[in-house]
Amino acid sequence: MAARNDSHDWEQPTDSELPVPKKNGWLYIFIALGTLAVTALILTTIYREIPRRNAIVKRSKTPITRAVYALALSPVDSATAHIYTRRIAEKIGADSASTKMVVGSTHVAQQFVSFTDFRRSIFEACVNARPANLRIQQVLTANIANTIGGDQLPSTLYIIGDIGADNFTDVQKKLGDAIDALQIRDQVIGPLSIVSYPSPRASEKHREMTMQFLDAFRKRNIDIETKDVSPHAQ
Repeated sequence: MAARNDSHDWEQPTDSELPVPKKNGWLYIFIALGTLAVTALILTTIYREIPRRNAIVKRSKTPITRAVYALALSPVDSATAHIYTRRIAEKIGADSASTKMVVGSTHVAQQFVSFTDFRRSIFEACVNARPANLRIQQVLTANIANTIGGDQLPSTLYIIGDIGADNFTDVQKKLGDAIDALQIRDQVIGPLSIVSYPSPRASEKHREMTMQFLDAFRKRNIDIETKDVSPHAQ
């Protein structure tokens, strides 16, 4: 899970700037993920409340065919956390043995083999996440981008909570590199879809920043869904 240097403003890439897999796609990947890894290590050292990634527990012999990542960027209330946890679990269903399951937040950062532990950790990550803070969210998104970029499995990233910023310029500077890395992952390595589960209690400004953050993925042709908190929504 990792990020790149944010010392310059992030600009929307043109079509000519997108990676060309046959010629230099892998070079883009190695540079992007390598820089993300170094930056995330530095940021994690600075913001020590972000848990270090735990050692990966031994897998069963069932082949892993897909990956699910749950990233809690900010807390949600207990009732909402139950709904979001149930929805994510239902999408995995009986295929948990063949699914790579990862939770990332300020409360836990771990890959799971146990479906029960995975569900419990999603809920705990939702209710125990630190309040929305863009600098901490930079670490979280960098780490998850680095982890997702490390495999070729068809992947779904569930983003829970909202972006803690008051203007999108700051979001571009802090999170732009992770967005770029996930774009490369989707286009060059393996398909990625993103599902947003926002907090129903987020401020209007934070909700606006979250929507602009998700729009940045849409502009890169990454599949994006935004779910509301209605118990009937799937």
